[in-house]
Amino acid sequence: MIDIKQFIESHIPQMDSPEKVYQLFQGLGYKTLDPSYKGKEAWGLREKDKEFIKQIYAIANYKKKFQIFLVELKTLSPGILREIPLYFEREIQYPFFIFTPDYQNYTFVLIEKIREDVGVWKRKIIKLNLDRENAYYTDKWILSEIALKDPTDDPKKIFKSLQQAFGIQKVTKRFFVEYHKNFDMLIESLKRNNRGIPLFNYPERLYAFAQRFMGRLMFLYFLQKKGWLAGDKKFITNWFNKTKRERKNFYQSILKPLFFEILNRKRPNDNSPFGKIPFLNGGLFEKDYDELVYIPDTTIENILKFLNFYNFTISEEVPLEVEVAVNPEMLGKIFESMLPEYERGEKGTFYTPRPIVHYMCRESLKEYLVSFSDIPRYKILPLIEEGRVKQLTATEAKKVYELLRNVKILDPAVGSGAFLVGMMQEIIRLRKALGSILEEKILDAELKREIIQENLYGVDIEPEAIEIARLRLWLSLVVDEEKPEPLPNLDYKILQGNSLIGTIKGYNLLKLFESGKLELQIGKKEVIPSKQLELFSKIETLKKEKLKIEEKIKKGAYTLSQGKLKFLNFQLYQINNQLKKLKPKDNIKVVKNQDMFGIQVEVSDYHRLRNQFAFITDPLKRKEAKEKLQLYEKEIFRIAKEQIISKFRQDINNIRERYKFRDIPKTKQNKINKLELTISEIDRIFSQYEKDKVKPFFLPQWEFKDIYREKGGFDIVIANPPYVRTQKLSDLPYREDLKNHHGYIDDLYVHFTFRAFELARSRGIITFITSDTYLTLAWKERMRRLLQDYRLRRLILTPKAFEATVNTAIYIAQKEVLSDYNLTFIDAREISSNEDQNWEDRLIVFEELKEIEAYDTQTPVRLGNKELEVSYSRYADIGQYRVPIEIYKKSVKRVFFPPTEKNLKIYQKFMPKMNELYEKWWDKIKSSKDIQKHKKEIKGYLSTLRPGDITLLGLITEGGQGLATADNGRFLAVLEGTEEAKRIEERLKDFEKKWKKKDSKIYETYQELLKRYPRNEALDKLRRKFGEKKLGFPRGFIYKIIKKEDVFDIASHLSKITGFEDQEAERQRIIFEGLETPRYWVSFETTKSAEDVYFWSPNVICINWSKEVVKWFFRYSGKNAYRMPVIRNPHLYFCKGVILSRFHRLRAKVVGYSIFDDSHPFLTVINNILGNNSEKMLSALLNSSILGIIFDEFYATKKFELNALRLLPIVIPSASQQKGIETLVNKAIAIQKKRYATKDEDEKSRLWQELQEVQRQISRKVEEIYGI
Repeated sequence: MIDIKQFIESHIPQMDSPEKVYQLFQGLGYKTLDPSYKGKEAWGLREKDKEFIKQIYAIANYKKKFQIFLVELKTLSPGILREIPLYFEREIQYPFFIFTPDYQNYTFVLIEKIREDVGVWKRKIIKLNLDRENAYYTDKWILSEIALKDPTDDPKKIFKSLQQAFGIQKVTKRFFVEYHKNFDMLIESLKRNNRGIPLFNYPERLYAFAQRFMGRLMFLYFLQKKGWLAGDKKFITNWFNKTKRERKNFYQSILKPLFFEILNRKRPNDNSPFGKIPFLNGGLFEKDYDELVYIPDTTIENILKFLNFYNFTISEEVPLEVEVAVNPEMLGKIFESMLPEYERGEKGTFYTPRPIVHYMCRESLKEYLVSFSDIPRYKILPLIEEGRVKQLTATEAKKVYELLRNVKILDPAVGSGAFLVGMMQEIIRLRKALGSILEEKILDAELKREIIQENLYGVDIEPEAIEIARLRLWLSLVVDEEKPEPLPNLDYKILQGNSLIGTIKGYNLLKLFESGKLELQIGKKEVIPSKQLELFSKIETLKKEKLKIEEKIKKGAYTLSQGKLKFLNFQLYQINNQLKKLKPKDNIKVVKNQDMFGIQVEVSDYHRLRNQFAFITDPLKRKEAKEKLQLYEKEIFRIAKEQIISKFRQDINNIRERYKFRDIPKTKQNKINKLELTISEIDRIFSQYEKDKVKPFFLPQWEFKDIYREKGGFDIVIANPPYVRTQKLSDLPYREDLKNHHGYIDDLYVHFTFRAFELARSRGIITFITSDTYLTLAWKERMRRLLQDYRLRRLILTPKAFEATVNTAIYIAQKEVLSDYNLTFIDAREISSNEDQNWEDRLIVFEELKEIEAYDTQTPVRLGNKELEVSYSRYADIGQYRVPIEIYKKSVKRVFFPPTEKNLKIYQKFMPKMNELYEKWWDKIKSSKDIQKHKKEIKGYLSTLRPGDITLLGLITEGGQGLATADNGRFLAVLEGTEEAKRIEERLKDFEKKWKKKDSKIYETYQELLKRYPRNEALDKLRRKFGEKKLGFPRGFIYKIIKKEDVFDIASHLSKITGFEDQEAERQRIIFEGLETPRYWVSFETTKSAEDVYFWSPNVICINWSKEVVKWFFRYSGKNAYRMPVIRNPHLYFCKGVILSRFHRLRAKVVGYSIFDDSHPFLTVINNILGNNSEKMLSALLNSSILGIIFDEFYATKKFELNALRLLPIVIPSASQQKGIETLVNKAIAIQKKRYATKDEDEKSRLWQELQEVQRQISRKVEEIYGI
């Protein structure tokens, strides 16, 4: 059998004719046609398209559905690759093309069809470019993957194999894995070969250096692909091989000069020792360290070998046209992939898919233009959605053009810059479309440069993200420029900072800036004494000497000069230390236009210089400007620190002054201690900032002063903020400041939402994609209120938008307070039924998701005396609704829900009453304690209810979590004869064998204990002596097995007592005092699987409820110590009720007369309001489809929270309705008992179907009660 990889390796370089292309597919296992099957006449080509084509060959044909064509072109252009396949797609379901102009360069093209709507499909073009003489490893790998491993004539199977081979995800994942390996190898190499270099004393600096090195190197790969490195597309590899032959270090002799002396410096005619190489500027190749770093050739060789495997493309992809290669977008994905999975989860960082980015950018610009142009919406829509401009007058076009030129866009969680690149692409598209009316012609490269410099801003707390965001914007410029131009400086456009807060330890920094105190004080400076000037002079001399030694090292004298260089670095370190000690604290005087440590700066210079900085291309002027700006920032934040600390010191002095003649009270001393700790922490924060330049805050009004002065904020704020949950914020370094700034702690995306409204101008647009938990979660009501009270223009429920498990939604809001308006609600969760599509392809529908202007169906909704109308299009594949915002404002807790016809019926029937009950009763039923406190009032209300009345679940039930033992092995046991008991027996035998073999001391002790005690007691003593870990027991392992006769029957015991009050007194006594009888085991309701929570399931676990144990439980409950129990809701123990599932679906099972644990909530009905068998009626309601819908659509949570469940509407059934449903529940319980008893899987399956039929009957009866 032919070796495919060897065949590809040998055949590709020789593929210089049509015959050789046929041979390629023969070698890959395809049945090829006779080469005489050729001709371009049969395909109905237009004359202008024929002109581009020399010949068309039919290489293979499988049942006329899958066909392979070789298209011989006169010239290759992107337009031809898109247009020619259209002729073939009319007749052929799965066409595959090979385009070539010269049998040297080939483009393989696969056409995918992606479902967009009913009967509507989008084309996705996937390309693989191949230079036969310079084929990349990945190109050959992909071609080997399209080989037919098993002979088949099935067109669909053949197409699937091509689809899988051409999947960019495969290349991407492989690239990431190898990138990780090489990055880790680089880190280790840097540590090993640069011991003693201060730069690498801190892991974060080492990581930053490695990431920047890899970023620069990959940037060179894109440049060489462009032909800008001396015209050599293998420049890096060729020079590496040359230096290797000459035994020179590649980093020192090639990369370092290339980075810091060539790409970063202007030279006559771009001349360099390596040939013509452009000056690029921009800060990417700015030297950011002084130490002599050594990177061995072996390390670089491995990295180059890895990078050389891949084809780097400089084209910017769009979702419907993909090249199987490493593209600039890959840099963003690298940033995400470089975060370990656990850290990615903690930081909540997920890369936003391109279709989502494009949609959000497009829609944000739409709303911005509609709001600020005063041009009718119907005229803006064709421009945004289709690029049409005929509907606009020249005046309108000019107005829109100017708005696009002047738009200010901020991404406050910029990550890898996806939204900034997306915005740039959309603005270019729109401005070019408008240019046809305005007769303005501008090159893409010039447009990009202008947009980057004038329109785009970004902030991120992660320095690595800032690096990559800048890199992506620079690369986007390189793509379109025909001749190299210096890159813009992005230091003050894409900023590092914590955009969530503007405070330090609760102190509002912005107040300092707004008050002008800092600007007044910046005119003061320290006088430099003569001793300091002397040290400055020494430093300059040593730096000059150091440069000379570095020059010698470049020329090859590395070993000889390394020692001298280390000694010079040590001298510089000593002098800098002396300088710090000499720095005066109080020698301050006011100065103007004088040197501040040798650099001249005035207050008014700062913001002017910041605005000009992006345009400075001269390296020396850039360096001088940056030093001025850095000096100013250093001074301003030093003064800020002093101002803040002085404020806290004044607070301390005020307390001490007040108690000057008496002892300071303990509370006041504690306050002093806290203030002193705060001062220490502030000092640490600013010192850390000076060291690593990572800003722990962000002051937009200061950083972007001109924008705030002119507009009051940004026109558009767009982001995919981190999704970090509240539970994970406990160790957040800025948690206190977050709370001080916002007044609460919530998931980070909620804080970003509120911050976005602060950052936006009046009527500005805020567009976010976030976790969708804010739609219904009770404690996210503050965010819903914010969105609804401003103008929420669109709410889109997305399909799976990330490889992560998080569900997402997009909102587009406007900073404009309106009480009455319509919202567009789009439900795109079930966007495609094609399971063959990958998750990202399913999002392509967003590319051309258009706004519905005229809806064909209206659903009336009556709210009190008011009738509202929800509109939708009956035939749209994706649900789009126009909804009056009042509907959501009038829902309980203002929840968002899909406004389907069924949901609106539920809303109309129940929401008004639910709102009324919520307003009156919520504070009395929101917790078990509240219900207990208001029990008498609640019972009074229950006595007024009649069949058909609507109430809330929280008004007719009480419940919550139960007992957490914290030591199941000690307190729990399993019933003898059960499957669980058999498993325990087997495990104990295994443990005993292991002890006998590996630890004779445990084994012998156990045997002695068994002679003296029953096994349960012997195991208890053994565990106390050696501990679970040493015994090998998993934590919480239940090892006791008891007999049925050991279990105390609570139900039987209570039934013998006459009178409810006496029964209740006995129940309470057993709960709080325990059992004296030898039968002290009672049923303990704990459910391992959500599947078991459904009408009935056997409970085989019991708990020791003896007097001694109960006393211990209540004594130590909640104590802050190891393995202490927590008792919750003990007054509900041994009650009849239901246990609820906390995951997946709303489910309930009937339980009674047991203790319940903390894993699943327990509910019991108050006053038997649902009949004598209220627990059965309750289980029927909670298992019904109607309550499932209400819960899922209106109150869904990942885990079922009781606070959400308490809001469910309950309709009181009549006695006959109760009786009918109880009969069905009894049937369901009987079926469940049979299911759990049988071991026959077929019988289990049959019984399950029988149970589902009973469930359907119950649901129908509940729907009758609810009138739905």
